[in-house]
Amino acid sequence: MIIGVTDTGKPSYDKYAEWIAQGKNVAIQKLSFLERNIDDIEQCDGVVLTGGEDVHPKFYHQPELINLLNKDDVNEPRDIFELDVIHRVCKKNIPLLAICRGMQILNVAFGGTLMCDIPSAGYFSHRFDKTKNERHSISIAVNSILSTIVGNGEGTVNSFHHQAVQTIGNDLLVVAKSTDGVVEAIERREKNNFAFLLGVQWHPERMSVTEEQCSQNIAQRFLNEIQQRYT
Repeated sequence: MIIGVTDTGKPSYDKYAEWIAQGKNVAIQKLSFLERNIDDIEQCDGVVLTGGEDVHPKFYHQPELINLLNKDDVNEPRDIFELDVIHRVCKKNIPLLAICRGMQILNVAFGGTLMCDIPSAGYFSHRFDKTKNERHSISIAVNSILSTIVGNGEGTVNSFHHQAVQTIGNDLLVVAKSTDGVVEAIERREKNNFAFLLGVQWHPERMSVTEEQCSQNIAQRFLNEIQQRYT
């Protein structure tokens, strides 16, 4: 089993790779905007989109919003590369798991838009201190993939983001929200004949095993979906 994991360009990449491999016989293929190795996706059985910088608003047709962002927190080469990754994943029809920024650019790839700054839009800050064990609750839609992973209609997650999904992309569905209404997870609306697709706004790779419903269980379900396609 080979899983493509998009490059963060930072040491944080190792955490994603270790988490998704689950200590099993899984090969990780780094898909890197720095190396421009997009063709390596052809050998991948599934792909994980990682967290990181803000998506440039020009990719959701609102370039003027760049004035609301710190331009040092935007990485256009990465945006271009990962939009191509998503296009190829959908064409190949293989399982896709998107985390934080990954969920945001997934939504953009499907024609959706983003909320540039959550507090400025009137919501509570979702960028918690990474040194503290802060969490907030989410509500999860019944009959969603996420509800079957978590096992019920609610969960507790970490939070390190200041942007969020605003207008949901074509063919996507919101399946979890925070208590103040910020989108926390998305899935494909039509699941028949399509591979597993899940986007989560939190960082399960940073959560402990005691929080496995919203962390380890996600990784295991993703691996199971890949395995089932080749058995």
